[in-house]
Formats: sequence, structure tokens, C-alpha cells
Amino acid sequence: MLRNAAAVRTVTSSRQKSLLFALTRMLAAKAELSGTDRAYLARRFGVSLAAVVRMSMRIGARDRSLDAAAPGGDFRLIDTLADERPGPEDETLAADEARHRAERLAAALATLPARGRVVSGEPAQAGKEKAEG
Repeated sequence: MLRNAAAVRTVTSSRQKSLLFALTRMLAAKAELSGTDRAYLARRFGVSLAAVVRMSMRIGARDRSLDAAAPGGDFRLIDTLADERPGPEDETLAADEARHRAERLAAALATLPARGRVVSGEPAQAGKEKAEG
């Protein structure tokens, strides 16, 4: 029986599944595979030796929950993962600041004469005022 459900989910082809189950049987019979065993499996299933080594490492590793207590600590593993993205408060502050900047810029541009608006990149507004004035 496989102890590692994640290893099963990582295989995509029937060749990899066959390798996975062959590795599981061999590892159940012996604690560790020899270089000859790995080479035999690689040849038999038409995969690289590195693929056999990676899969045997996956099988040997146990699945772990991030909610489990960290080894030797009073915290959970999930507590050690940092989310570098801005939080909701930061996003709200940034949006509010951007809105204030846009309002102040619009107010400042409104005080410029038509020629100043053309120079500042507001040709559509300047054209309207020329037609009106």
C-alpha cells in the first residue's frame, strides 16, 4: 500500500504508473535500492536514471499537512510560509491614494490655461475650450 498519495498524483503516463508500482514493490522488499536496481528499472520502463531516483525519493517521503506542528517547535508549518502579496488594508490604502492623486491632478489641470493643457498632454480638453472660446 502506498503511504504517499502525492506520489500517485504526480505520475501522468502509464509508464510512470508502472514504474511507481514497481518501485513501491521493490522498496517494500528492501529498504534501499542499489544502483543496479535503479538502472534495471530505468531500462525496463524507458526512463532516465534521474527519474527513477526522483520517484523513489517521492515514495520515501511522507505526505505532511501544513496544519501539523513543526518538528521541534510550538508552531504549525503553515505559520512559516510568508505571503509577500499586499494585504487587503494595503490594497485599500493604495487605491485610496491613487484616487486622491488622480483627483488632485485633475483639479490642477483644470486650473491651467488651454495652452498649458496641450503641453501637459490634455489636447482633447484644449480643443474643446478652443471651440467654445
